[in-house]
Amino acid sequence: MRSLSVFALALLVACGSDGGDERDKRQGRAGREPRSASAAPPSTAAPPSTATSTSTPLPSPTPAATTRPRGLFAVLEWGEQAKDETWQNPNVDGVVVRAYWRDLNPERGKYDWKTFDAAVEAAAKHGKRARFIVAPGFYSPHYVLSDPAVKQATFTVPQGPLAEKERSLPLPWDDAYLSAWFTFIDQLAARYRDNPAFAYVSATGPNSHNGEISLPREPSDEKTWKTLGTPDELEQRMLGAWEKTFRRYCAAFTGKHFTLAIISEALPGHSKDDRKSYQEKLAKLGAETCPAGFGLQNNGLDGRPVQLDLKPLPAWDLIESYSGKILTGFQTRTRANLYHCKRSGRDCEGDKLAIFEQALKNGLSRKASFLEIYEKDLADPELKLLLYSAHTELHAR
Repeated sequence: MRSLSVFALALLVACGSDGGDERDKRQGRAGREPRSASAAPPSTAAPPSTATSTSTPLPSPTPAATTRPRGLFAVLEWGEQAKDETWQNPNVDGVVVRAYWRDLNPERGKYDWKTFDAAVEAAAKHGKRARFIVAPGFYSPHYVLSDPAVKQATFTVPQGPLAEKERSLPLPWDDAYLSAWFTFIDQLAARYRDNPAFAYVSATGPNSHNGEISLPREPSDEKTWKTLGTPDELEQRMLGAWEKTFRRYCAAFTGKHFTLAIISEALPGHSKDDRKSYQEKLAKLGAETCPAGFGLQNNGLDGRPVQLDLKPLPAWDLIESYSGKILTGFQTRTRANLYHCKRSGRDCEGDKLAIFEQALKNGLSRKASFLEIYEKDLADPELKLLLYSAHTELHAR
């Protein structure tokens, strides 16, 4: 593939950009390219209420036809809103808003949508899109965690405000837990599904703490999983839980997409080959259950020089095998991990610019429809040419 930086420079020259406009510099502009074709038109809807007790959907125009989201999306910190510069950045097609279930649904039947409402309103205003990730599991509301009907076990929380603490986790396949989660998902879909400024959502529920299919896997956690069943029994229960989840998302978000974020070490007690097989089964299950709406992504995109890497990348390869058939994409690692990724026991070679360029190449070469990149990287002036090039390539497909 042609060097992204060289390609980007050529594009800028062709577009006549001299890079001297101070307003463009402040806003991270790389030129005066037209608005993305996938951007949503400004909304004419009245401002939504932020009351915590309402579940009334936001008023919105007629829903758009199902089209695959495309472009660069800015990943925000949990519970935060995008900066003005992010919304104004012409290389950004949308934002990834992340929240915990307990914050959006603090009590049974009561909802606090202000975080997502603000994102959808801002997206409509700027002609962009908002996409959502909701973390359940450890971050379920108190009314779920205190429900005696919800079967639970104690594990170590991997990430988030409760990281490294031992807490009760609803068993991912438990019917009472999934029922409460699906009720929430129905409300989420009713409020945002038909709004053109809403792009897509992560499929979560049978997981533990974020937007991926992850579960606790500390040594003490592995012992706890063994008390709950054999590896084969756990896999069958998880596949059953994910099938129910795919069907519910497919029905609730008709006309929009939902993505499953696969990772390698997703199922405790499995060997390397078993983990690869589990990812393949999940991808096939989702694609067959909801071919129009299901999407596949991986949230571990980094700048390793793949042609030299001694470790297989089954998650990346699996996503490439589905490119063009369903919605596919990648999310980069956080900045702390992106620029210190491991390859054969060593840090990635090269400087920040080289690592980021390679990360973009790794995603684009696998024919992804979208790339989710952390907001700070999107605002980094050193990366502007690379981002412009990637944005242009994604929209030329």
